[in-house]
Formats: sequence, C-alpha cells, structure tokens
Amino acid sequence: MHECSRLNWAMAPFVAVTGRELAKHSARLRVVEREDYVGKEVVTTDGRGRPVMAVVTDHADGSNDCHIFAPLATGFPQA
Repeated sequence: MHECSRLNWAMAPFVAVTGRELAKHSARLRVVEREDYVGKEVVTTDGRGRPVMAVVTDHADGSNDCHIFAPLATGFPQA
C-alpha cells in the first residue's frame, strides 16, 4: 500500500505489472468515496479530507480487486 498522489493521497495498493501487461492503462485505480453520514466514526480520508470507503483496481482482463477501509466506532466510558 502507498499514498497515491494521483488519487489525492488516498491509500492504494501497488499494482504489479509484468510482461504484456506493460501497456499503458493495463490497470486502473479508482476511489469510492463514502456517501453516508460519518458522525463520530473514525474513517480513512484522502488528502482533501474526504472519507474514502474503498479503492478498486480494474484490470485489463476484466477482473478487479477491492480494498475496503472499514470505519471504527468510538465509545465513551460510563460515568
């Protein structure tokens, strides 16, 4: 994983490209932004502060990979 400058510094996987896959655009990374209410959850954000739900890698052969960033809930101790 690395902070990708092309995806506004969101965490993205390194894509191994070998042999005939070296052609440009053999894999495409895209960010899926979180669309629901965040509230007090701790979420992964990109460089602009927007919440990121997942990063999807689309390969030229039609397959895809998905890295999901699950939110964390916070709790408060009982007084």
